[in-house]
Amino acid sequence: MDAIFVIVRAVHIGALVVLTGGLVFAISIAGAAGDGSEGGWNRTSRRFSALWLLLAIGSGLAWLGLEAETMSGQPLAQALGRETLGTVLAESDFGQVWLTRGALSLGLAALLAVAARPSPTARRGVLVLCTIVAAALLASLALVGHANAEHGTQRAIHLAADAVHLLAAGAWLGTLVPLAMLLGRRSTATDGPTLDAVADAVHRFSSLGLLAVSALLVTGIVNASFTVATIPALLNTDYGRLLLFKLAWVGGMLALAATNRTRLTPSLADTNLAPSARAAAVARLRRSAVAEIAFGLAIVVVVGVLGRTMPASHSSAMAPTMRMH
Repeated sequence: MDAIFVIVRAVHIGALVVLTGGLVFAISIAGAAGDGSEGGWNRTSRRFSALWLLLAIGSGLAWLGLEAETMSGQPLAQALGRETLGTVLAESDFGQVWLTRGALSLGLAALLAVAARPSPTARRGVLVLCTIVAAALLASLALVGHANAEHGTQRAIHLAADAVHLLAAGAWLGTLVPLAMLLGRRSTATDGPTLDAVADAVHRFSSLGLLAVSALLVTGIVNASFTVATIPALLNTDYGRLLLFKLAWVGGMLALAATNRTRLTPSLADTNLAPSARAAAVARLRRSAVAEIAFGLAIVVVVGVLGRTMPASHSSAMAPTMRMH
């Protein structure tokens, strides 16, 4: 059952990270490189977002069923009954948060449905609203996380750090997926204007990624101060060792990102280079982005395991239904 729980949570987190990142990419990074016409990147972004939202809703429903089974102690078939689900939704903190997040999901679905109808100017406004709602959905995962074991000011600080950590993940890991898609679509381009537009998009992504990584590091330290607290706990507990494993994957992503920023991005932006050399940089950036996505997938799986692992600094009395990194 824990394995299923880990998979469901990982899928849910991953879907929301990519959903949010895709919308951020559409409104702030793609620009001319993505083709802002109705037939271009905006349409791709809406379809992309709808797919990930559907996956988030499906995994969210599965998560509710698993929580109902855990809370009730009944077999899954019985836990999915109307009475048990009604009790979970009405009388547990998880249920109340789940209902709120369900409403946000439906609201986002409605916004995506109408995003194709307004004028191009109004359409951008709708996409911005979609991004805000998606970000709220992603950040609200903090409300069912380890921070709920804290109280008062400590709980507020931990919740804020968790929320910012999740949003930063969306701004970095989440935007990598549409970036790889964009680079793939432009991998054969050799004309100067297209390469310039791609270089501009990559530069914007790099700047956003730098801010996101900084936020991830700061909030990661804050979170670790609550969940691990000491070096011995980091080294000698399951939670601590899993956290170190996660940091190793993050380190791999950072190494790839540093190479992109210092070598490949300047080559792509260098208008003195031959178009073929700049196009080669696009292809290498795409391969690097795909590798970073693979690292990010491993991180999301580890986060799913962390969500089912007791933090080293928490008492064994913490409710299992409120655990998520």
